[in-house]
Amino acid sequence: MLWFILIFFIIAIGITVGTVYNTSQKRKALAEALSNLAGFIVSQSYLDDSGNTAIAVDDSGNNIYLLKHCGDRVKTRVVPYRDILSAEDTSEPVHLVNFLEGEYKTDSFLYRHAMEQASHWQALLSVLITRADREDKSKE
Repeated sequence: MLWFILIFFIIAIGITVGTVYNTSQKRKALAEALSNLAGFIVSQSYLDDSGNTAIAVDDSGNNIYLLKHCGDRVKTRVVPYRDILSAEDTSEPVHLVNFLEGEYKTDSFLYRHAMEQASHWQALLSVLITRADREDKSKE
C-alpha cells in the first residue's frame, strides 16, 4: 500500500512539473512572437497565465496585436484601432484573453489582481475605440 501511495505521489509531481513547464514554454513563445513583430512597438501587453493568448498595443502605429497558440505555432493578427469593433475576420471574430483561470474567492489576492488587469484592459480598449471614433468623425 505504501508503494502505491509513493508511486501515485511521484506521478502527480511529474504531471504538475510537466504542466508548469508546458505553460512556461507557451508563455515564452508568445513573448518571443511579440518581440519579433516587425514594425511593432509594444506600448502595453498582457500574456494570459495559461500561455494560450496575448494582447498588445502599439500606440505609435495605432494597432492592436492579438496572439494565440495554434498547436505548436503562434498565430498573430493585427487589428487597427478603427477596426476593434468590426468583425472583418468571420472565421475568428472573437479573441479571448483569460485573466484568471479557475475559481477563486472574490476577496483573494489573485482574484483582485485579475480584476484590476481586466478593468485596465477594458478601459484601455474603450479609450482606443473612442479615439478611433473621433478620428473617423474628423475625416467625414
